[in-house]
Amino acid sequence: MRSVNEMMRVVRVENDEAILEPLELEGCASCVFNSVCNVDPDKQKVRVSIDGRDIRIGDVVEVKTPRAVATRLSFVVYTIPLLIFISLLVIFKASGYSDELSFVLSIIPVGIYYIFLRKLDNKIASRYKPRIVAIRSRESAFKIK
Repeated sequence: MRSVNEMMRVVRVENDEAILEPLELEGCASCVFNSVCNVDPDKQKVRVSIDGRDIRIGDVVEVKTPRAVATRLSFVVYTIPLLIFISLLVIFKASGYSDELSFVLSIIPVGIYYIFLRKLDNKIASRYKPRIVAIRSRESAFKIK
């Protein structure tokens, strides 16, 4: 699986997780959705497991994120349910059901799909989470300017 590596600064450490903010928007430049994305880069934060590393506030770390995640996930979350809904709507309407009943009978499987997707998400989410691959520099969190 291809990935994007970017440099991030640790802004907070909680339990076994670090809250990171990007130093540069390298990942955004190579993202296929960068022209339509509405994420404010100044407020973008990522929660990453520190895996027992000695991570401190102010550290600059290299984070590896799977590249194809956004494309695949948007297909699974938006396109497949839409295709299910439209296909069933056409089938039920062609079978002579009323508009209202066709709509309800088409929306129920989409709801079931999202419930299944939610359960599946809990099992495979770790494959797509960003992870820290290296600590690049140590900085004091209480640096005097």
